[in-house]
Amino acid sequence: MRWIWLFVLVSLAVAGLPAARAAEDTRDAVEAARLFEDGQAMVRAGRYGAAAVTFRTLLYVYPESSLAAQARLELRRSEDLEAQAPVVRSVRFQMPRDITLEDIRACFAAREVALAVDRAHEPRDVERARVALADLLNAKGRPLVVKAAVHTIAHGNGRGSVEVLFTSAKK
Repeated sequence: MRWIWLFVLVSLAVAGLPAARAAEDTRDAVEAARLFEDGQAMVRAGRYGAAAVTFRTLLYVYPESSLAAQARLELRRSEDLEAQAPVVRSVRFQMPRDITLEDIRACFAAREVALAVDRAHEPRDVERARVALADLLNAKGRPLVVKAAVHTIAHGNGRGSVEVLFTSAKK
């Protein structure tokens, strides 16, 4: 009797394998499509480095995906666009004296602000940094307006550089 039940259980398990595999394939296809769409959204937002990482992830995790060929093209495109993007050459702060550079670094780290020297300039990073600085000032009892000035310098190689200056002023 035990053998019959064992046979029935094994038969049911084997019969369920194609359905389980189909479900897994569907889940993988959906996840690959989500990664592809995320990568495209990052390209549209000018976040070329993040887009390249997303397309690389899709190709590494889902190499057999029907989107793999398109992902390879988008990866090359995002890498080309990143290579042409201006590079941040300096980030300066004109803040009240009680706001230290260590305060700013800690604030940026906590908020995962990606603005940094020698990285590709992404306007979204400058805005995130500006908001983080305004919140830092408010937390220190200094409700000031923070402004960001971005100065672009053209270079002969087609890739410019950017200088960013953050200032604070009374509301």
